[in-house]
Amino acid sequence: MTQNSIPNLVCYFARHGERIDHIDSTWTDTTSTPYDPPLSKEGFLQAKATGVHLADVEHRFTEKTACENISTEVHFITSPFIRCVQTALCIASGLTQQNRKLHSNEKASRLPPVKYTLNIEPGVGEWMSSDYAFIEQATSEIATTRKTELRKGFQEVVEKEELGELPLKVNWEYEPARTELASFPETFGEMCRRIQGTFEKIVSRVVSNTNSTAFPSVNNSSTRTILIFVTHGAVIKPLLFYTIHKYALPNIHYCCLSRVHVDEIVDSEDTENQANTLSWKADLIVTTSHL
Repeated sequence: MTQNSIPNLVCYFARHGERIDHIDSTWTDTTSTPYDPPLSKEGFLQAKATGVHLADVEHRFTEKTACENISTEVHFITSPFIRCVQTALCIASGLTQQNRKLHSNEKASRLPPVKYTLNIEPGVGEWMSSDYAFIEQATSEIATTRKTELRKGFQEVVEKEELGELPLKVNWEYEPARTELASFPETFGEMCRRIQGTFEKIVSRVVSNTNSTAFPSVNNSSTRTILIFVTHGAVIKPLLFYTIHKYALPNIHYCCLSRVHVDEIVDSEDTENQANTLSWKADLIVTTSHL
C-alpha cells in the first residue's frame, strides 16, 4: 500500500440506546435472560435519531465528492447483545429513511445504490458491569441466539418496533474476528487489548481484502467503505484511543456517535497488520447533539 492509495475508509463508533433494566428495576424478574436486556422505548427512539443524524453527517462530508463512479458499502459491526443489534437495526432504519430524503434529487438518483450489511461480532461485546450477579450466566450462545432470531426476520429482534423497508442484509458469510465473547470477569486493560486486536483484524481485512466474502477492498478507488461499530460504552474508549490517541469523556452516553476516517498512510514495521499503517483523523467525538 502506497501513500497514493489511501483507503477510502470511514468508521463510526456508536453506543447502544437506553436499556430497559436501567429504567425498570423489575424487568430482570420477568425474563430468563437478565444478562441480555433489550432497549427501552426511549432507546429505540435514540437509535433511530442516531441513524438520521449519521445520514446528515455523511451527506455533509460527501456532498461535494459524491461520484457516479464510486459505490458505497455500509457494514454494521455489532456486538451480539440484543440491545446492540436492536440499536444497529434502528440506526439502519433512520439512516435509510433520511438518505431517501437527502438523495431524492436527479443527481443523487444517478449514484450507485448503497449496499448495507449487518455483521455479528462477539469481539466488540463487553460486560464490565460486575455489579450484576447474573452476568455470569451469560455465554457465547448469545451470538448464536441472535443469528437464530435474525434468520426469522428483523421483527423477531425488534418486536413491535416499526423499521420500515430496510435494504439491510445479514452477512451470513461474515467470519468474526473473535468467535466467542470475552471470558468473565475481564479487567479494563484486558478488554482494551481485546478491542484493539478485534479492530485491527477487521480493518486489516478491509484494507488488504484477505476475506473477500466479508468486505470489498477499499484500495479499489471505485469503492468507499463505511464501518459502523455498534457496541458498549466501555468499548468506545479503546476504539477512540487506538484510532486518534485520545481518551473519550468519562461518561459515554447512550447512542453517542463518533466518526473517524483514514487520513494518511504511515510507516510500520508490522507488515502483517495493515491496520497499523493507517493514520486516522476524528470528525466527531462522542457527540449527542442529535438526541
